[in-house]
Amino acid sequence: ATSGPITVVTPAGSAVSGAPFLVEYAPSCLAWAEIATIPVQGTYPINHITVDGDEAWISRSSGLPGVTRQNLATGDWHADILLARPPKGTAVTTSKAYVASPGGSSSRLAVIDKSSNALITEIDVGVDPYGVAVQNGKVYVTNCVQWANDAPATVTVVDEATNTVIKTIDVG
Repeated sequence: ATSGPITVVTPAGSAVSGAPFLVEYAPSCLAWAEIATIPVQGTYPINHITVDGDEAWISRSSGLPGVTRQNLATGDWHADILLARPPKGTAVTTSKAYVASPGGSSSRLAVIDKSSNALITEIDVGVDPYGVAVQNGKVYVTNCVQWANDAPATVTVVDEATNTVIKTIDVG
């Protein structure tokens, strides 16, 4: 079975819809183009897709929350990693995947070992983490402001080597 459609909105505001697919952004012409259609495993709604070489890390938002690793060329499913909370953004390094796993005050950043597909640890990173990026040995996690929780929007910085929070930056 495949998941429902994904819609990608281009910088110009037009939309591309259909079965799950990969898109390519061409800065020179400021347009998105469909480059392949890849059926994804399961029937759960998809939150995010992060491309890592020849595979995708696909975050599922309901049903059994977690991420699926899938080969982009063949569509073969590599692994299904379950998490305690529905995931959002994902960032991938050569050895680890970092997955934002919001859940109000119990929000975490899941750290996954790519070689074993095992959950290494979960790190407290603030209220409702959403986006994740890795740069120069640091993991940056955006935390959304929620009108219901009165928490400020922040960026939590995590040391990639030790999986510990270095600092939290208030952004509003």
